[in-house]
Amino acid sequence: MHRESPSVSVLLLTTVFMLPAAAVRAQTPQAATGELEEVIVTAQRQEETAQRAAVALSVVSPDQIARAGVLRPEDLSQVVPALQSGGGGGVSVFFIRGVGTYSVNSYTDPAIAFNYDDVYVGRPTGTAGFFYDLERLEVLKGPQGTLYGRNATGGAINVIPARPVLGKNSGNFTIEGGNYDRTRVDGAANLALGDNTALRLAGIYSEHSGYNSDGGDGERNYAGRAQLAFAPSDDLSVRLATDYAHIGGAGVGGLITGYISNDDYNAFLSGATLVPTATPAPYPVGTGANDPRTTSLLSTIYSGSVAGRNLGPLSATPQLDTDQFGLNAQVEWNVGAGTLVVIPAYRESDLGDNRNTGGAFVALTQQKDNQSSLEVRFASPQEGKLQYLLGGYYFDEEIHSKYAFNQFVLLASQDVETSTESGAVFGRVTFAPVDPLRFVLGARYTRDRKTFDADVTTMLDACTNVASPPACPTAPLIPNAFTEQDVVQSLQLIPVTIPGFTRAYVLPSAPGTVFGVFATQQTTERTDKKTTWHGGVEYDLSPASLLYANVETGFHGGGFSVVSDSRSSFAPETITAYTVGAKNRFLDNRLQVNMELFLWKYRDQQVSHFAVDANTHASVYITENVGRSTNQGAELDVQYLVTPSTLLGADLQYLDTEYDDFRYVNAGTAITGCDVIGARNNPNGLSTIDCSGREALRSPKWTLNLSAQQTFAIGNNQVIVGANTHYQSSSMGYLDYLPEETLDSYWRSNAFATYQWGSDRRYELTAFVNNIEDDRLASSQFNSLLHIFSATALPPRTYGVRLRAEF
Repeated sequence: MHRESPSVSVLLLTTVFMLPAAAVRAQTPQAATGELEEVIVTAQRQEETAQRAAVALSVVSPDQIARAGVLRPEDLSQVVPALQSGGGGGVSVFFIRGVGTYSVNSYTDPAIAFNYDDVYVGRPTGTAGFFYDLERLEVLKGPQGTLYGRNATGGAINVIPARPVLGKNSGNFTIEGGNYDRTRVDGAANLALGDNTALRLAGIYSEHSGYNSDGGDGERNYAGRAQLAFAPSDDLSVRLATDYAHIGGAGVGGLITGYISNDDYNAFLSGATLVPTATPAPYPVGTGANDPRTTSLLSTIYSGSVAGRNLGPLSATPQLDTDQFGLNAQVEWNVGAGTLVVIPAYRESDLGDNRNTGGAFVALTQQKDNQSSLEVRFASPQEGKLQYLLGGYYFDEEIHSKYAFNQFVLLASQDVETSTESGAVFGRVTFAPVDPLRFVLGARYTRDRKTFDADVTTMLDACTNVASPPACPTAPLIPNAFTEQDVVQSLQLIPVTIPGFTRAYVLPSAPGTVFGVFATQQTTERTDKKTTWHGGVEYDLSPASLLYANVETGFHGGGFSVVSDSRSSFAPETITAYTVGAKNRFLDNRLQVNMELFLWKYRDQQVSHFAVDANTHASVYITENVGRSTNQGAELDVQYLVTPSTLLGADLQYLDTEYDDFRYVNAGTAITGCDVIGARNNPNGLSTIDCSGREALRSPKWTLNLSAQQTFAIGNNQVIVGANTHYQSSSMGYLDYLPEETLDSYWRSNAFATYQWGSDRRYELTAFVNNIEDDRLASSQFNSLLHIFSATALPPRTYGVRLRAEF
């Protein structure tokens, strides 16, 4: 799956480091003062510099996003070492320091809060379409249970768009082209409408062909936003905003990386082996699930005794068809005693006809989601011995989803309606008894109410013949469809009555084959209440050095799973995080050294995974509480402005994780590297899988980012060259803990060269290359329950040119 390439990365950085500084005249933003820039953030619901924010925080600029090749949420791990990201089928999955969940449906919530323009986005299908015309990106590491509340046990991601600027007419546009037929056009215009009103318009179009051999992993996206800012007085400002995005193309495509052969699987069932070893797929990574080579492989894999025949080709190609729309406003009113902030918002998304083949089967999704929220905050002036922040939050979401999971010989159809109503009140107080010392206390009370209504049908393509395999060679595979009736009409099935099934059908041309249907219905609700809190101490060693220590708790609400056995609901998860950190500037603000030590205690952790319903034998995707884990480590972030035109950076994280208690329930055959309490092959009952003592999922022990940038003056113009590289050690991608599910270690490097010219250097031309090593590396890895291992992969080497102009 990988090829170690440290020599390429080191050579790139060494080359940039050794550029002759004597020939350089500084023209970079740092050159005006010869100091590192101060970055203003709002991560703690107030404006402050990143160096004065006593919280574990990474801030990424728009230039860093562009130069690291970040085009989608799945790419963010390239710029933030603590963040592990992946996804597929239009869904983004985030983990921070081993905390996160594979939330890929409408009835599970992510553990990392994703916020766009200060508005929480509830669905992981709604996190794309924002990465243009940005002011910055903030990643908070660790639970944010006080200021952000529910579903932020691992941290929060804040995407901050560029805001309208009063009294200024300006704009920019960017045109980019590259390999894989890449086309990207984006731009923004800031229009002054009088002295106290401004309008900002921005948009983007992005397209590239598929990275995989079958056309998978392609995109065709377009988006736009409009913001109107109005400031009738110095004390009052109002901003109205709307945005729209269409996410199309093939999306992140699935790759079949290995399988368990029929002989090995049968030996496992007979007890001859403990855990079968997968056979690697006989083709390179990047061979799509619809490639003829993959189709040929699938046709050799026996379905087992269920259908009595081999599997066949996937009968659909991946496709994304998602529309997102949002409205929000922000009112800020300084009333003397403090500032009142009001943020009402409405968002909706429509997954029209999404098809995903990432799990080595076809998953169909149609989903409509709408959410409304209101946040109100009142903050005292940021001065004096006592400062405070008080707030309230309300969130309401309704989702109607239709899913169909076609695993060749089994079709699981779900029609699900879910709703969430959540309310919270929160506050934070800062007390400074003496000038350099501050104590911080905060608390938040949250009440969540969820409802769940699901109609589920499972159609099983069953062989009743008693014969040597293949016992039913003429049995048809189940076609792609959302409902049982669609299959009946497509195959012209004849209804019959068979005990044990809700309904059953036969096909005269396939003797011995029965299409049995299990139908179930779930209607339930739950209410969770939780108080989370924060305690901290801050001390200024000097105006440029801050020491801090925090304790923060987090809360992730419970929910439901579409399964008819005892695993139909799960409880909330909680986390307590201890952090000690230091933020420092030395050498006249040219050297920045930030350090952090952290210890997290995770309780009742929620883990989402594929499973088998013990009653209906349907393949389902469920969430369970699996136990406790301890995640601890350290991070060191250094930036050094060696000269006004030479900037170096390094960010190193060490992470040590262990599941103190990790147990979950399994139905049917247990192919796992963990201990099994009960029979490994228990088709009609439940057993317990015990993975205690294992490392946490998606938790590389070492991650490292290195960067270098050098500026050369050419008269009034300048050339900027730079490179960055990302390294991470191996980690476990899925909860079976099988070798085939390992995410391998890798280096991934990018380089660019930019020429800037014109008045104020408003024009620039950039040549870039991303993933110089050209390794297709798995960003997720799992067992699809068909004894087939599949993955999604990071993009291959991409290169191109980018023209940008400002006016």
